[in-house]
Amino acid sequence: MHEPPSQPAPDGRTGAPAPGAWRVARATAQNKLAAARRLIAGGHGDIASAQRLLSAASANGIDLAHLWASLDAGTGQPRQVCLGVVGPAA
Repeated sequence: MHEPPSQPAPDGRTGAPAPGAWRVARATAQNKLAAARRLIAGGHGDIASAQRLLSAASANGIDLAHLWASLDAGTGQPRQVCLGVVGPAA
């Protein structure tokens, strides 16, 4: 399995991430609400809208296992978010 793309620190050192560094990861329980908020209205949606999205997904059997985000390496906050929807097998 391939690792998701990420942006390494330009100096190659460990420690604090370089300014602007990011990584791609699946949304987790810790950042799923922030990812949903980012998905709605480009991050300008309110928290209630994001909570409704998560509740509606759960109530309607929508699988959020493929909710991915590019995360700011320093804060862990979602920058860009996408939801991959798997189609039926042919």
